[in-house]
Amino acid sequence: MVRLIFWVTVTSIIVTSVGFSDGFTVHNSLLRGHVFKTFVSTDWFQCILECYTQELCLSYNYFPAGKICELNSFGSDDPCKVNVDFISATGWIHHSLDTSQVKL
Repeated sequence: MVRLIFWVTVTSIIVTSVGFSDGFTVHNSLLRGHVFKTFVSTDWFQCILECYTQELCLSYNYFPAGKICELNSFGSDDPCKVNVDFISATGWIHHSLDTSQVKL
């Protein structure tokens, strides 16, 4: 029961953080060269939950059609500052977290 309450609390914190995130999302784009973890993710929420629990994670790439989540060790809260590794990729979604947010 304690684990369930903890999980609900952690999930609530993450949902709140995501809802008020100053990060940015770009559709049909992804960041290459900074992936440190790739896994099958049933939805974007699972992808962002994993990112928030990983100290290295500053952004993620998500491909809904293939259910692929890539966690990145690089991110920017300003789309104008993203480096040349940011590329166009149909169907992918890139999201950079607000780097001032506190990790769990």
